[in-house]
Amino acid sequence: AAEDLDHVLVVRPGGPEPVPNFSLVQIVGCLVHNESDDTWLVTDTTDPIRASQPQATPDELAAAGSKPLGTSSFQLMVSAAYAPDPHRGHKVDARGFLIRRPTGSRINITGLETVAPDCKR
Repeated sequence: AAEDLDHVLVVRPGGPEPVPNFSLVQIVGCLVHNESDDTWLVTDTTDPIRASQPQATPDELAAAGSKPLGTSSFQLMVSAAYAPDPHRGHKVDARGFLIRRPTGSRINITGLETVAPDCKR
């Protein structure tokens, strides 16, 4: 039925593959600030999934709030357009371009929104 389309996952014949490098993605996790090197991280994240747009819609934010936390971590590449500090310690929806590196993956953010005021599991 049409209302079930949001729950359909289309995969290649070989099965699901990781999202390719430089794809626009969404992750949901806990925003933390690493004081020692002044970096921002999203920890306990879901696996990255392709995002259809750079900022989340209200419906997407509501759905992100109920997603369970995961086990990945991503460093955020923050620009002057985003102030992560108000979201510190919150469960967030982060969107941006995925940059996979051997030393750790990053997200060049295009959107950052709080979906829950804390990161309880």
